[in-house]
Amino acid sequence: MSDVSGAKSNQDVHVAEKCGHPGCDAWGIFGKERGRGITEWRCWEHLAADYWEGREKPPAR
Repeated sequence: MSDVSGAKSNQDVHVAEKCGHPGCDAWGIFGKERGRGITEWRCWEHLAADYWEGREKPPAR
């Protein structure tokens, strides 16, 4: 069976999500897996306290 859509199977996918903090309308660019396929999205201002656990934190500005 051929792919009639023309899309590449390894094509990057971008998902736009709003920050999950109550009352915040900013874009949630930091996603943290919370289990069972649930991702919590937060903006820089409302970043979850445990976001950097197990990740390499960028250098301070």
